[in-house]
Amino acid sequence: MPYVKLLTDVVYKGKKFKKGDIVEVGEDLGRKMVLAGQALFAAAPKEQKRDLEKMKKDELVALCKELGLESCEKLKKDELIAAIKEAGGVQG
Repeated sequence: MPYVKLLTDVVYKGKKFKKGDIVEVGEDLGRKMVLAGQALFAAAPKEQKRDLEKMKKDELVALCKELGLESCEKLKKDELIAAIKEAGGVQG
């Protein structure tokens, strides 16, 4: 199940979620929310604590692809880290 970071307040199954919350959603719902501009794919909450600086380049490329970003292999390590942070994949 993917996690998404909400870009808007969302009511889902009677529960209210605030902008910025990271929630686990089904594959189809996650895609629909991302396409509708309501959310970004994000790392699972426990994974957010990962130190991007200490990750290997191939791990960063994989995370970059998970977030749906294109042309990750061509980026330098510091550019990958910036792209992942910008995409909302990591908090902090």
